[in-house]
Amino acid sequence: MSRPKCFVKLRDKLCSKGKTPPTVEFKDIKKMLESIGFTVEPSPRGSHWIALHPDLHTNLQFRDGRITIPVSTGGKDKRMVKGIYLNKICNAITYLEFNKLI
Repeated sequence: MSRPKCFVKLRDKLCSKGKTPPTVEFKDIKKMLESIGFTVEPSPRGSHWIALHPDLHTNLQFRDGRITIPVSTGGKDKRMVKGIYLNKICNAITYLEFNKLI
């Protein structure tokens, strides 16, 4: 099964070239989400960040620091890496057609 196009675009846009698996800086993800209409704010307990969008029913959560995105397709457990919910971000981007903007 192939990956959603938006995931590949998100990965290519955010990831450092030539590293496997690539690492992504938190500030890059925050900037990218804000550029497509999300509001990014710390969670009430301060353990992670929450990205909210007026057109989405669910919010996205991710942790500060360096975030690793898996390159191999692997099993389901590889979808969520170090607190960033890749499938939620991909679904949000697909749903709102953000892949046109990325």
